[in-house]
Amino acid sequence: MKALVTKSLAGLVAGAGLVGALAFTVGFQQGQEKIATVNLEKVMVECSLGVSARAKITARGKVLEDMVKYMDANNVMSVDQATKIRDLTMKDSPNEADKAQLAGVQAEVKKSMDAWNALLEKKSPTKEELDAMNKLNANRTAMDGFLKGLQGDLQRDFSTYQGTQIDEVYKAAKAAIKETAAKKGYTIVLNQSAVVFSVNESTNDITADATKAVATK
Repeated sequence: MKALVTKSLAGLVAGAGLVGALAFTVGFQQGQEKIATVNLEKVMVECSLGVSARAKITARGKVLEDMVKYMDANNVMSVDQATKIRDLTMKDSPNEADKAQLAGVQAEVKKSMDAWNALLEKKSPTKEELDAMNKLNANRTAMDGFLKGLQGDLQRDFSTYQGTQIDEVYKAAKAAIKETAAKKGYTIVLNQSAVVFSVNESTNDITADATKAVATK
């Protein structure tokens, strides 16, 4: 199973194409333009919402990776058990009943694994033991196909989750930038990645203030 990779929020932001030639007006009046610059990527990465999003993305990736490792290590489980484990593990806010159900399925899987390991040590298994081994071996074959299909499902889920988190941070950062610019009397804000040169490079940079503004939301 190919591992999911969680990148930095900065890398995810850039990969999503959200950091570019950001430019918008704030109370624009022709002939009275006052231009500010901002490092949008830095605002998104360093604001509290961005830090939280990065932690959530990393945690989500670990949950999914740990689930796949568990299934691979306990592959005598049935596809029905694997499906239940997948559905319960991927719930955004599992309640106590969900947790209890998951623990119950995992306990059943442990019994199957213990039985499988014991059967492998049998030198002269009985017919009943051979039947049990064949049934568990059939589960292993079915799980190979299940895990292959699961990889694509998890990659799509993880990509959607990343996108949702990044979009939330982006919208909050943009709102904070606009709010900060309005308070300081700027009418136009340019993303620094699109600015080649600015005479007032330091004085018209609202990155720090915008980052703090996101944190207050």
